[in-house]
Amino acid sequence: MEELKKLDVQKVEMEEKIKLSSENCEQIKNLMEEKLEILEKKKKELKNLDNEFKDSQKKANKAKTAELNLQKKYEDAVKERDEIAQKIYEFDQNSIEDLKEKEKEKLVNKLNKIKEKEDELKSDYDNAVNTSIEYNNKFIEIEEEYNKIKNEIEAEQTTYSSLESNFKESLKRIEELKLKIFDNEKRAKEEFDKLMKNDNLELEIG
Repeated sequence: MEELKKLDVQKVEMEEKIKLSSENCEQIKNLMEEKLEILEKKKKELKNLDNEFKDSQKKANKAKTAELNLQKKYEDAVKERDEIAQKIYEFDQNSIEDLKEKEKEKLVNKLNKIKEKEDELKSDYDNAVNTSIEYNNKFIEIEEEYNKIKNEIEAEQTTYSSLESNFKESLKRIEELKLKIFDNEKRAKEEFDKLMKNDNLELEIG
């Protein structure tokens, strides 16, 4: 009889453990669902940033190309200006007086136009440099954000894997406890049958 009571107590204890393990499983499951939701959200953010990153890279490259093209045009204009200025100087030195003023005027007009073009190109070039810097900074900013979210995803993935492992462990523990209860019930039945048999024997002898 004492053995039966002991087995009943063990059964109650194990059923309580199963209940606690089941609750733990439910909590872990809920956490896993939350982590999955966060992961999906982060992956979506990462995808959007990836597109923005590529777009920003294209714009930065385009701005750099425009900057280099304008730099070349500006350098060509400066070179042309210097060449005409040299011609005017040489003209002053070598030309006959009556032709000198007429030809010099043409060259001076051309020089003034080139100077205007040079100023315009210089302004465009400065704007292109600023645009290039702006896009490059944006590119770096997006890259940093991209890497940050990527690291966050890795951290969330690690947490999720850990939760998944705990969840499986809890399920395994529940199964072990159920088996113990089954074994105890089997032992209790055997013990009960044994007691009943002894009682019957005593009755027969009596």
